[in-house]
Amino acid sequence: MIAKKLNSLIIELANYIKLKLFPYHKTPLVRALLKFYYNSVTKFLPYFMPGLDNTAMIALTYRCQCRCVHCSAALYRDDAKTVLKPQEVIKLIDDCKNNGISEIYFFGGEPLLVPELDEFIRYAKKKRMITRMDTNGFLLSQSRVKQLKSAGLDVVGVSLDSPDSAVHDKLRGLPGIFNKAVRAIELCRDCKIICYISTYATKNTLRNGELAETIKLAKRLKVMTRILSPIVSGRWLKKDAIILSQDEIKKLRTHLEKDTVFWEILPIDDKDTPFRCVAIENMYFYVSAYGEIQPCCFVPLSFGNIREEPLCDIVKRMRASDMFVKHQGCSDCPLNDRDFKAKYGVFFEANERFPKRVKT
Repeated sequence: MIAKKLNSLIIELANYIKLKLFPYHKTPLVRALLKFYYNSVTKFLPYFMPGLDNTAMIALTYRCQCRCVHCSAALYRDDAKTVLKPQEVIKLIDDCKNNGISEIYFFGGEPLLVPELDEFIRYAKKKRMITRMDTNGFLLSQSRVKQLKSAGLDVVGVSLDSPDSAVHDKLRGLPGIFNKAVRAIELCRDCKIICYISTYATKNTLRNGELAETIKLAKRLKVMTRILSPIVSGRWLKKDAIILSQDEIKKLRTHLEKDTVFWEILPIDDKDTPFRCVAIENMYFYVSAYGEIQPCCFVPLSFGNIREEPLCDIVKRMRASDMFVKHQGCSDCPLNDRDFKAKYGVFFEANERFPKRVKT
C-alpha cells in the first residue's frame, strides 16, 4: 500500500514537472529542473516500477488520408486483423495508469479518424494523465480544436515535412494538406493547446536549406519545432541511403536552439546534449492498433500482445531484453545501425509481416 502511494506521488510530481511547468520552460530555473528531470531522474524511475513515468504511444488506427513516402506505420496495417475496440483502449488506459504510466500519446495512422478519440482523452484526463496527439492537421477545424481542448488534450504535434506547400503536399500524397496543417497549428496555438511542428531532417533538406526554412516558419507561427532524423523503418525500411552521416548529424545539431528547436525530445535542444533514444532508455513504448507491444513506433519488433497477456508482464520482459542494455548511448536511432538490424532480423523480405515477435 505504501509503495503504491509512493508511486502515485512520483507520477503526480512527474506530471507537474512535464506539464504544469512547461509553459514556463524558457525561464532558467524551470529549464534547469526539466534538464535535471530528463537527464537524471528518468533513469532511475523504472527501478520503482517497470512503467513508471513512461509514455505509452497508442496507435488507434492505421487509416490515414495521407500516403507519406516515409510512413513508419505502412508495414503494420493488416486489414485481416481487428484494431483495438473502444473498451480495449479504455482497459489499456486503466492498465497504463495502474502500472505507473503518466502520459498517453495518441497516434496512428491519423487518430482524428477515430470517433471515440475524445472519449479516450477525457478518460485519460480523468485518470490524471497527460494526453498528447500527433496529426497531419487535415481535420482540425476551429470547432474540432475546441472540442479537443474541452476533452482535455494537452499537447499536439502537427506534421510538416517542408516549408514549401507543393513539396509538402507531394510528400504527403494529399493536395491542400500544407495549408490545412498550418491552419491547424494556428488554431491549436490560439486555443492554448501546447503545439509544435514535427518535421524530419534529410540529407537534402540539410543541404538545400529547407530545414532551416521550416524552423523559420515555426517561429513565425510562434510554436516550437521537433526534428526527427530519417529512420530506416516503414516505407524506408530498405533505404539505408537515407541515414545521416556523423557530419550531417553535426549539421542537424547546429539547428537546435534552446527552448525552440529540439531533436526528438525537448531536453535535446543544443548541439552538446547527447542523443537519447526514448525507447531504449525506458521513456516510451508503443502499442500497435492490434495490441502488440513494441519499443517504439519505428522498431518493428513485438514483445507480446495485450490481448494475450497482461501489459505489465510484457513491459517487464521487454525491459529485461539485452536490446535495452547493450544499445544505450547511441548517437542516432538504433534502427539506423546495421548490426542492430542484423541481430534482430529487421529486414524486409517478400510477404513478411511486421512487427516480428521477439523470442525471449
